[in-house]
Amino acid sequence: MTRNQLRESDVKKFDANPIFTVDGDGNVAPTTAQSVAQGGSLLIQSANPAATTQYTGYICVYQNLTCKCSTVIGNLDSGENHMKVRSSQYNVKSTAPVGDYTVGATTSDTGVTPIPMASTGDVRVGNGG
Repeated sequence: MTRNQLRESDVKKFDANPIFTVDGDGNVAPTTAQSVAQGGSLLIQSANPAATTQYTGYICVYQNLTCKCSTVIGNLDSGENHMKVRSSQYNVKSTAPVGDYTVGATTSDTGVTPIPMASTGDVRVGNGG
C-alpha cells in the first residue's frame, strides 16, 4: 500500500447514503459528519412527521457560507436553488467536488443565511474508491 492509498475499510466509509432529519425549527441532525460517495444520494426528511410544526424552508449544502447545492446535488426540484424536506432522495453528482460540506437550514432561497442557533450537519463527499 502506498502512503496516499486508502485501505478498503476506509473506502467503504464513502459507500453510505446518509439521512439528515430536520425539526420544525430548522435543526439538522445528525450533527456528526456523514459520508457519501460521488454518485451516491442523501435524504432530507422530517425529524417528526407527526409534529404539528414542520420545517418548510430550505436546506443548503455549503462551504464557507457559499452555496454548493447546484455543484453537489444533481436533482434539485425545478426552479429551486436549495434542497427541501421531502420523501425522495437527492442525488450527489458523480462530478461533485470531493470535500467537506455543511448541511444547514437557510432562510434564503438563493444564498446562505443560516437560521441563528439552529444545529447543522456535516457531509463529506468522497470518490468512493
